[in-house]
Amino acid sequence: MFASMIEIVLAAAVVGAASVYTKNKQTTLSVLFILMFAAFSYLGFLLSSAEIIYFHQLHWIVDVLRMIIVLAIMAAAVFSFMPVYGFFHSYSKYIWLSVALLFFFVGWHAGHWFGSWYMFIGIIVLFTACYVAGNTFQGMVHMRLRQNPYVSFLPFVVLLFFSILLLL
Repeated sequence: MFASMIEIVLAAAVVGAASVYTKNKQTTLSVLFILMFAAFSYLGFLLSSAEIIYFHQLHWIVDVLRMIIVLAIMAAAVFSFMPVYGFFHSYSKYIWLSVALLFFFVGWHAGHWFGSWYMFIGIIVLFTACYVAGNTFQGMVHMRLRQNPYVSFLPFVVLLFFSILLLL
């Protein structure tokens, strides 16, 4: 249960932080990510509530899946980043796909612990708050470390670090 909450917070903070670099489309991008999280995590909730795919004895598979998804997001972020357009632009199809897969996985994993509608609404509110916090924090970090060209990849490194911690 604790790992599911960490996944929700990290997914929201990382996507919020990465969306800082998409200039002039912050409101549209924020609404799009909140709706995308609600849709894909709801699909994950539905799949987990039916208990079609549940690894009760093989819980390490969940950790390995999380690590594979995080590595896919990092690879897509490296290949799709353009300094003028940011991470989420019209030519970055792979990062959109990997973020959607992350949202589906987070919803599927959280659906094992939180099965009610009230918890689903609470998770969306938590996602929104962490998205705004990640966006604000990365904006402040970017202003302080403006000269460093690698600061834009910091959210993905944090996601990888916490995924490795959850793997242990």
